[in-house]
Amino acid sequence: MRLINGPGTGKTTVVVDILLKIFRESRGDRPKILMTASTHNGMIPYILYTIITLIEVAVDNVLERFVKLNQEENLVPEQEILRVATDVSKVNEDLRDYTIDARVGGDLNENNRLAKKARERVKAACLVFSTCAGAGLGTLRTFDFNIAIIDEASQITEPTALIPLVKGIKQAVLVGDQ
Repeated sequence: MRLINGPGTGKTTVVVDILLKIFRESRGDRPKILMTASTHNGMIPYILYTIITLIEVAVDNVLERFVKLNQEENLVPEQEILRVATDVSKVNEDLRDYTIDARVGGDLNENNRLAKKARERVKAACLVFSTCAGAGLGTLRTFDFNIAIIDEASQITEPTALIPLVKGIKQAVLVGDQ
């Protein structure tokens, strides 16, 4: 397990850099990565030496930045990038095409027949984005991953951090402020 303390404004960039490095260095077999954070999207205040700035945080911000860079480098096929959320309305509107609901053609909460398609999509994905709590719910409940990345690690409780860490992972990366 590694602990990376981001310098504040570059925290999301640190996570994207980690993802890019993993995929650039993977040869042939891509690892199955679970990228998590405590929140879906948004901004939080960050106080450093009494100066207040805003830092972008969360799952959707990392997904958005990774997708842009991935389009340039073509490291991961788009269909292997998946955003899983128990409430799609909380996902950034620009990223909803990456949600499992969009990929299976309907709302999993309203149509149980889509569950098999959803499981197939998760199985085929090499990069899954979810909140820490969401990693233990619904479709992701029974899936294991090689690597778990937890952004905002300093902002979550230990029990919440354990959810992605017990998903059969072999490596974990925790990113957060001191």
